[in-house]
Amino acid sequence: WTAEAGFRSHGPLFADPPLSVSRFQARAALREAGLLEAIDAAVAAAGPITQEAWASAMSFERSSPTIAALAAALGLGEAEIDALFARAATISA
Repeated sequence: WTAEAGFRSHGPLFADPPLSVSRFQARAALREAGLLEAIDAAVAAAGPITQEAWASAMSFERSSPTIAALAAALGLGEAEIDALFARAATISA
């Protein structure tokens, strides 16, 4: 893991990142990466649709507008988002 947000420096865990992860998996991966508080702040500053999506979604799609908006707010690139989804997919409750 690298010091910056806990991303693997040697590439993604999967050839293709998962298309969807559960709410729990997403939040757990964000917590591990040290990004949960930053995401919560980004959600608070986001528009009402993004806020509702974050609060209500049972799962998060990799290609969703909510993920794109929050990633942009945090300055996360495509590889970092893929790494978060890959890590999230390995987490079980």
